[in-house]
Amino acid sequence: MRKKLVFLAGFLLMIGLLVTVGPARAGGWATLTVSELPAVVVAERPFTIEFTLRQHGQTAVTGFEADIVATHAASGEQLRFATAANPEAENYTATVTLPQAGEWQWEINSWGVAYPMPPLRVNEAVVGGEIMSGTAVPWQLILGWTAAVGALLCLFFWMRQQTRVRLAGVVLLSVVSLTSFALHTQVAQPVLAESEADLLPAVEPEAMGEALFVAKGCIQCHVYDRVTMAENMIQIGPNLTYVKRSPEYLQAWLTNPSAIKPETQMPNLQLSEAEIDELVAFLQRD
Repeated sequence: MRKKLVFLAGFLLMIGLLVTVGPARAGGWATLTVSELPAVVVAERPFTIEFTLRQHGQTAVTGFEADIVATHAASGEQLRFATAANPEAENYTATVTLPQAGEWQWEINSWGVAYPMPPLRVNEAVVGGEIMSGTAVPWQLILGWTAAVGALLCLFFWMRQQTRVRLAGVVLLSVVSLTSFALHTQVAQPVLAESEADLLPAVEPEAMGEALFVAKGCIQCHVYDRVTMAENMIQIGPNLTYVKRSPEYLQAWLTNPSAIKPETQMPNLQLSEAEIDELVAFLQRD
């Protein structure tokens, strides 16, 4: 009986580990890396998310089903967006449109694993300025009133002395007057005029280092106590809370880990200089 219980416990533990560590076709674990976080997100404006799935943290793979689930923090509205695999580029892409302003929590799901992502702030579309459905300008108002008064005067004199010249003047002034008034009585329609300068970034600048730590997949292999945007997933690599390295070493490591340690499982994430600077600052934070 005891042997059966031990066997059952071991079997359940193995299943739990397989579910926890991520997708595997021939065993192993996988990490997910977002290529670039959106700089600005506006309600109802589509943007693209691109990410790579790496088996054992090294080999990019496609063919797994993946989707993005986004949840509005205030209302609880939840949306799901399908992704498309690009085998040639060895990545996935999805077009995301968030309908409400505010904070959105989101994750990328693949092979039964939910990869947490940093929350995004979504702006309202700014309504600025108005356009007229006609082409009215101030001089038309003056012309309209002048034409109206002139038409009345011509009508008065025409009734007293009927002449073709006065009749033609009445008709001409009446047409000008009616046209001018018609232009001014059309309703002004608001138009969307999004000013990029007025829009807030999707991620606060001071939080970008932590956001990259989550989105680039660092949280999927390392524990770091200063992460608050998402729960640490598992610990495959060192606990970075207690790892102290110089900024120069971290710069070199994040640029090309295998150049420093050829046998490392840490992938080269192809980080930009700006992203490396943000991550180094975050990892150096006291």
